[in-house]
Amino acid sequence: MTERLCPAWAGYFLANRLRMLLQNPYKIIAPYVKPGMTVLDFGSAMGFFSLPMARIVGPTGKVVRVDVQAKMLSVLRRRAAGAGLSERIETHLSSEGSVSPNHRS
Repeated sequence: MTERLCPAWAGYFLANRLRMLLQNPYKIIAPYVKPGMTVLDFGSAMGFFSLPMARIVGPTGKVVRVDVQAKMLSVLRRRAAGAGLSERIETHLSSEGSVSPNHRS
């Protein structure tokens, strides 16, 4: 499975200001994410959508973040802390073995 993963260093390219301008995550998720919701953000690297989701759900909401790369989760936790959003984001490390044996790519 690791041969299909985005390298952790490439995550910085996915969470940059230029992408924010081209693919504004607030505009993309606003119709679906509301204050107070609990939202699952699965496999989203360094949190391009996670941080905006955490801002939208507000202090009564939660973003549950799952990824198979510990480095991606570590960077996300650091970014969330810097943005004052740590309380709203819960991270979980998944593993290759946690994928259903019937899963097909």
